[in-house]
Amino acid sequence: MKHRPPSRARIDALVLREVQRDRLVRIARGEIEPVGEREGFFQWWLLQGERATLGDFILPPLLYIDEQCRLEAAAPEAASVSAS
Repeated sequence: MKHRPPSRARIDALVLREVQRDRLVRIARGEIEPVGEREGFFQWWLLQGERATLGDFILPPLLYIDEQCRLEAAAPEAASVSAS
């Protein structure tokens, strides 16, 4: 049986998972600030002294993409409110 390379969708899913994991690790180290509610909750969880499992805060690819689209859509609104 020949080895089949992973599909493009599988590769994309693995990349998005690794991006989320990297962001959570960097938030835990204090290198970056959380962007969304999920990352903020992760940071809050750590500040409470709880042990957080990274997998609990990693979204499936489509939900992560949806979260990013919502954050991007909210960014111009937040910028216009703060400029007023």
